[in-house]
Amino acid sequence: MIKEIPLPELAAAIRPFGVDKSYHQLFLLAASGAFPVHRENRLIFAIGGPEYIAGLIQAADERRVRKSIASARNARKHKTIADKSPSKSRKAA
Repeated sequence: MIKEIPLPELAAAIRPFGVDKSYHQLFLLAASGAFPVHRENRLIFAIGGPEYIAGLIQAADERRVRKSIASARNARKHKTIADKSPSKSRKAA
């Protein structure tokens, strides 16, 4: 049988596995597809065991961090000449 955990109870269920998230953070992760969910009217249920869901959340966090590091590297690589020129305040001095 597939286990369904209501989203408000999920925060407490995954805490022993090293994931400390608020309800709001879990809702955003569920909406982004980080872990499988099932909706019944207004209620949202996470599908799977707490250990499985905690692993999916940790993997989503790692992807987000790697993506932000890569975009920061690209921003530094592609600075324009205008970005490298001295600012107006330095010219006045």
